Amino acid sequence: TNTPNSEYTQTTIIPGTEKILVSEDTKIGWSPIMVNAEMPLADIYKANLKLSKIAFVNDDRNQTADQKGENITYIIRVENLTDIEAKNIYAYDTIPEGTTLVENSIDNNGKNKDNKIEWKIESIKPKETIEVSFKVLVKDEKIDVIKNKATINGNTTEEVKTPIIKTNKVAKIVSKSSDGNEVLLDRDAKVGEKIRYIISAKNDSEADGQTVITDSIPENAELVEGSISEGGSISDGKITWSNVKVGAGKTTEVSFDVIVGNTNESIKNKAIIGNTPTDEVDTKVANIVTEKTSKRISKDGKEIKDS
Repeated sequence: TNTPNSEYTQTTIIPGTEKILVSEDTKIGWSPIMVNAEMPLADIYKANLKLSKIAFVNDDRNQTADQKGENITYIIRVENLTDIEAKNIYAYDTIPEGTTLVENSIDNNGKNKDNKIEWKIESIKPKETIEVSFKVLVKDEKIDVIKNKATINGNTTEEVKTPIIKTNKVAKIVSKSSDGNEVLLDRDAKVGEKIRYIISAKNDSEADGQTVITDSIPENAELVEGSISEGGSISDGKITWSNVKVGAGKTTEVSFDVIVGNTNESIKNKAIIGNTPTDEVDTKVANIVTEKTSKRISKDGKEIKDS
């Protein structure tokens, strides 16, 4: 029984562990009285969770530039920076515009409803990092960039941007001008001439990207030694440019030269950028036939004809 005008003690016991971890701001209040706890009051912590998100293409973490028909993988990371177990963490994400969800790609028991994905993470141990992920398929080639971000317990990750690049491949005949300078021509090739293949990736978005480009030496042609552009390497007839950077608003090109062999068949070739082949380029080889003749010429330069 409380006695008027006298000091008294209110005992408050908080059940559970010695320390309590809460994932959101929680107010705990008492009336304005003298409080002497029978045991030390629990330390109240707000969960210190470090959030991050990454996106990559075609299951290759070095590829960050995409094309229509290719996949994007999103990984959301939640790291518990405290020394106590965190519980009941909720993560949310949405299927970005211009994409569709890849079937069965949501992990860790995440559920999709109306293009919104939800994960409930029961607990994260001290200093532990938990990842959840899903994949989407790019379906709209008119979009320059795919944007996405996640929300974890009311906090939002940084937005990740995946540029959608446009690709092309051309073949040019390498020749010389009258003053000896190199010129690239659009015409049929001749046996023994050089063909230069130029593969390009164009990025019209505001986000930098990176891709991989591969090509092969076509039939009836031979690689010109030293002609592979910077960053490329060859193995078993396959040329690879790894980690090709395609800057925001820029076009990146790679190239190599071949010499046309002794053939009258077209030289056909296509490259692969990311996981997507370029259109095939078909260089026709001119069918030039020469006829050898023998003539008798007089001292004055006139042809001597048989009578």
